[in-house]
Amino acid sequence: MKRFYTYLTIGLAVCSAGFVSCKDDEGSVPTVNMEKLDFKATPGEGEIVLSWNLPEEGTCDYLRLEYWDPREKKDNIINFSNYPDDSENPDVRTYVVENTRARYGDAYNFKLTAYRGNTPGESVSVTKVTSLAAPEVPINEDTPVKLEVGSTIWGKDDNGVRFLDKICDGITDVKDNLYHTADADGAHYIDIDFGEEVTRFKIQTWNSNMHSGAEKGNFTEAKLYRVSRLGDNTVEIPGDDALIYTWKPKNVAQSAQNELVYPGLDSEELEKPVRFMRFYATSAAKYWNMAEIKVYKVRYELTNPEVDEVPIYDEKEEAK
Repeated sequence: MKRFYTYLTIGLAVCSAGFVSCKDDEGSVPTVNMEKLDFKATPGEGEIVLSWNLPEEGTCDYLRLEYWDPREKKDNIINFSNYPDDSENPDVRTYVVENTRARYGDAYNFKLTAYRGNTPGESVSVTKVTSLAAPEVPINEDTPVKLEVGSTIWGKDDNGVRFLDKICDGITDVKDNLYHTADADGAHYIDIDFGEEVTRFKIQTWNSNMHSGAEKGNFTEAKLYRVSRLGDNTVEIPGDDALIYTWKPKNVAQSAQNELVYPGLDSEELEKPVRFMRFYATSAAKYWNMAEIKVYKVRYELTNPEVDEVPIYDEKEEAK
């Protein structure tokens, strides 16, 4: 349904083209047959759609809609011209009352009154209307973790030469501005501190702009483990009980970006939160390299407006 709304300021004497002259009819009573307007209210999810037929030409200047909003605890008054708002239904006008709630039951009452100038005519009402429940609303917030060598990120192979600071400096497109683990057999990993326990996180990585493919060190797999602290080398490769997830990035091409949100937004959050995470990566070479890594704490939840917002709105002054 296309929706176009034309409103007139409250109290405005309507004298524009297409309306009956104010000088001729100011003070005269509108002659609208209100039954023919077929005023209706159709409940929707978190909204109520009002509709009515346009009055016959010359019977009034405009129509005034009045209703009490039980959520906002206020009266609403809106004036409507007699022009169509939908080219596909030129004889019908619609108005969507937004942010309605099923929890208020049949508290929605609407009155439509014909006006000529400032003189009201007859009214027609639709009363005791109940809205359908408002749909759940997702909240998705990504909070970046500031990665600083030694405080929130630690690398096994960083000895002051292998540029661990280059992995978190925000630069992805400069040659040699990358992290490169030791060219030797063994476990190669970095540890990350989220700063607090999290139940959902996001990782973004950028491959080196100098190397393409796994044989050149772009990682093909990263096992994500819980560890007790940064640089906990009591066990370099923790057991399966500490494994959070095994990530296999889609792209090992030069300069490619990969991203992981875990758990996915369509899954339940981690039952056991994680604060310190080991990023144990491997490639087809004895080492792996990377231009940049970013991590985020992710907050994702579905809120139910029918329940979650009650303390905000329903503790206000009770509805009239």
